[in-house]
Amino acid sequence: MRLSLGLAGISLMVVLAACTSGGGTGGTLDGDWLLKSQRVDGSMTDIPAGVTADATFKDGTVSGSTGCNRYSAAYTVDGNALKIGPAQTTLIGCQPPQSIVETAYTANLGNVSTYTATGDTLTVYDSSGNAILVYGAMEPVSLAGATWHAIGINNGKGGVVSVVADSDPTALFDAAGTVSGDATCNTYNGAAVVDGTSITIGPLATTRMLCGDEALDTQEAAYLTALQSATTFAARDQKLELRDGDGSLMVQFEQR
Repeated sequence: MRLSLGLAGISLMVVLAACTSGGGTGGTLDGDWLLKSQRVDGSMTDIPAGVTADATFKDGTVSGSTGCNRYSAAYTVDGNALKIGPAQTTLIGCQPPQSIVETAYTANLGNVSTYTATGDTLTVYDSSGNAILVYGAMEPVSLAGATWHAIGINNGKGGVVSVVADSDPTALFDAAGTVSGDATCNTYNGAAVVDGTSITIGPLATTRMLCGDEALDTQEAAYLTALQSATTFAARDQKLELRDGDGSLMVQFEQR
């Protein structure tokens, strides 16, 4: 089921006064940054496994994931100062821990004052000099040749939920343009056509075994629907996200 999501404006007026060294793989602020830890209730807290929050600075636009929703905003650079304007975000309803990360992340973005970017680490500070966001540079990951394990699935009801305990939906993409894996109880296979960051999956064929558990049956149906609803993908830092044409997260995977 495809979700139709609106856009909400989030005012993220951020000014970053920085030292001259940049970050990311090219030695500048431009690049892809994965959030590793952030300040929550006065102390730095690691981002929990299965949650991806990030920031990509490129051509005057910063965009990424809040841990649940996608956001995008224009930014301008004046010397070492960076100003981020009002952002737009999708409106997916997520469960903890994604929602908890998102709330803290958006609040921290609004409190940014300075940053340092050295090598593969970007650290952002508030006006009191406290570190509030620490990122690591992200490296592109090949879609094919690895088994991807689902950690979040769009349930078709406006939310992305964690997989059922002790289940392991997977996806294995190959260079021949096919995908296969475990749907939850059944196996599946079908076409997976990739063009740049665009992807078309399906139709998918599956075995016909009943799970015998309502939660597993529901998850399997949602997973297969989500896979075939995907139109774009992003694979970075051992994580893979599939999204539909509205930018809604369909499936989030990780490598193990």
